[in-house]
Amino acid sequence: MKRQHFLQFSAATICVSTIIMAPAARAETKPARETAPGKDQPAEKKTSGNDMLKTAVTVMSGLTGYHASGTFSAGGGKATISGDFGVGTVDMQVQGFDGKTAFRRAVKDKFFISHDSGKTWQEDPDKDMTSLLSIAVTSPLSATNKIWEQGDFTIVGEEKIEKEDVLHLQKSAKGEEPAMDFWLAKDARLGLIIRKANFVIAADDGEFPVVMTYSKLNEPVEITAPATAAKPKAKEK
Repeated sequence: MKRQHFLQFSAATICVSTIIMAPAARAETKPARETAPGKDQPAEKKTSGNDMLKTAVTVMSGLTGYHASGTFSAGGGKATISGDFGVGTVDMQVQGFDGKTAFRRAVKDKFFISHDSGKTWQEDPDKDMTSLLSIAVTSPLSATNKIWEQGDFTIVGEEKIEKEDVLHLQKSAKGEEPAMDFWLAKDARLGLIIRKANFVIAADDGEFPVVMTYSKLNEPVEITAPATAAKPKAKEK
C-alpha cells in the first residue's frame, strides 16, 4: 500500500454479546406514578444500533491497551497483522501481500523494524508505514471519527464469535459507500465493547477491505525499545 488516506471509511463489522442492555440511569427514590385506568403506558424507547455503537466506541477509545489481529485484502491476496497496542506504543507482526513478514515496533517517537523475527532490529527507515497500519487498526475505535454518525446501523441479530455471544450491527452499502459491520460484546468489567470490525480503507492505489478483531482489552501492555538497533542502511542510488 502506498501512502494513503486511511480514514476514508466505507465498511466495518462488529460483534456484540447476548442481549445488550442500555446503560442504566441512576435510580431515584421517587414513587412511581400510577397510570390512570384506561390509559396505556408510554412505549419504552428502544436503543438503536447507532446508540449501541456510540457506547462501544466510547469505551474502546478509553482503553489503555489491547491486542488486535486481522487481515487486509486486495486483488485476491491477503496481508495479515497481529500486535499489541498501548498508549504511544505498538508492537506488531505484519505479513505483507508479498508473503514477507516484518516485526514493527514504535515507542513514542521512535520506530524500529526487524526482518528476522525480532532477533535483530534497526531503526525503521519507513516509519510512516507503521503509523498508517496503526491508524487502520485503531480508527474504528476512535471517538473522534464518530463512526456512529456515518449512516444507519441496523441490528442484524445475535451471533457467536467462537464461544462468545455477540450482536451484529450493519450499515448497508449505499451508492459508492461499502457496507460497514461491527460485532459488539458485553464485557463484565468494561460494558459494551467492539469485538470485531469489518470496514474498507480507501487508499491512493485502491480500496482495501479490512477485518479486525480486538481482545485482551485493558490488559497491561509493556512495549520497550530494542536494547540495540542498527542505523538503517542507505538506499542504493
